[in-house]
Amino acid sequence: MVKLCEDRAKESFDPESIIDSLIANGKNVITLQDVQELAPAVDSDELKNQQTERIVRELGFHGELIPWVPGEKYRVGAALFNNSEFLIVPDGFEIENNILIPGHRFMPFMDQELFPSEITFREVGARKRQSFKAFSGQAENIIKYHLLMGAETLFDFFAAEDEENMTNARNSANPMLKLTVLDMQKFYAETNFTEGDALRVKVLDYHKGEFEFHLDSGKQRNGKKAARYRAELEKALERVTEELLPGAFIIESIRSMFANAPELLKDPAMSLDEILMHDSLFDIAFDEDGSTLVKRSEDDDTCDCGHDHDHDCGCGEHHHHHHHELPENVTIGSGETGSLETMLAKLYPMLNMVELDAILLDNLKNHDFDFNSFYSRCFGESAIEFVDGMQEACFFNELEMRFEELQESYPRDFDEKSGAIRSLIVEFTIDRCTVLTELAELSEELEIKPELFEALAEVVLLLDESLKLVNAPAALGDDFDFEQLREGVENALEKGEEALAALRGVLDGND
Repeated sequence: MVKLCEDRAKESFDPESIIDSLIANGKNVITLQDVQELAPAVDSDELKNQQTERIVRELGFHGELIPWVPGEKYRVGAALFNNSEFLIVPDGFEIENNILIPGHRFMPFMDQELFPSEITFREVGARKRQSFKAFSGQAENIIKYHLLMGAETLFDFFAAEDEENMTNARNSANPMLKLTVLDMQKFYAETNFTEGDALRVKVLDYHKGEFEFHLDSGKQRNGKKAARYRAELEKALERVTEELLPGAFIIESIRSMFANAPELLKDPAMSLDEILMHDSLFDIAFDEDGSTLVKRSEDDDTCDCGHDHDHDCGCGEHHHHHHHELPENVTIGSGETGSLETMLAKLYPMLNMVELDAILLDNLKNHDFDFNSFYSRCFGESAIEFVDGMQEACFFNELEMRFEELQESYPRDFDEKSGAIRSLIVEFTIDRCTVLTELAELSEELEIKPELFEALAEVVLLLDESLKLVNAPAALGDDFDFEQLREGVENALEKGEEALAALRGVLDGND
């Protein structure tokens, strides 16, 4: 009985509400200790450790917080960025077309729920904000303004901007992309804006995405001041990428950098594009986990062409992001990039969305909140064959979004009986996927009787119908007959095990 009371106290503890209340009371920095002091007391070390893990996890996931020292202290985003300043330096392409491409320029400095085209951008003293307009350009000219989004966001962004972008991408290696951009014609004309001039931007409202700007003349920009600013920023970013948040998404790393060095938000001397997209100490690394900033080694600074990469290099043999080229292992894409359900059906057809959700819910039921553990249970050691980098990025982005969505909405209070039934089906589902994967790898060498698959398919249909019920336990009434459902599931599983045993016999050469 004591343990049951402890478990209920643990489940009723809501660290998110505590963090929300601290923010509402004006706390600009929130620490692990702040939340622990307001958490309910627990008796055992085990429960205390579990409570601390929940707090740390919520601090890391909370949308209002930016990591200062991950797991220990965080800055409140609005408090950090409101009234801060940063620079944007439009280039020749933008000036020639009288536009400013929002891309990644504003993203570190505003609520991450906002879309770049949702910002309000107003010249200091002006009554009207800068208007947006439609613009089309070749991908090779457009990509550079979006690279800091990372591949996991960039491709979704282009799809959201216009459906034709994805259609065009499937038909061309350098497609025409349609974007929403800021119309700067009047401002550029009135200020005789030229390359080297900058926009000094002030954050008015972090949550609403409201910014004001004025001209920062290139003639008045100081080279020594810029060099000092670059050095300070790179030092802060190096600590984030190598010590505090290695492997974090790019925008997250940049925001954490500012959390660790808020002085960079006062009187900035260079833009992020100038520092990170031109002869930078950092490169963008693209892999299956997403896009991150990594510090280049000294060996990267020279090559067989004899050029020093701290200076301009025109040999054409390099593909670092600061040369404005999309890395060679990432393309706009030609694979299926619809919903997670659509991509799953193409990439891993032996597992459907109902079953994937069941595996995730089973992990949550067992207090396993690790994404890699969830992924491993779903796909084992199978190497999913993506068509291209875009499809891979979209798939993992959608999968992580589903992971976070169910993690936030999981109805633990309703899931004791339904979760136990779900666990039985999940165990069978994982075994089934393993057998089917092995069969697929040997499909050209084996002869399999169709009735073996038919028997398994009938069982899967029955189990999936049961999963639809137990995956939504909060919707089941108080009078729901769990015993009858469990009996039906166990009968189906018995037939399923017989079907799997027959297929394993084929693998073992017994049939």
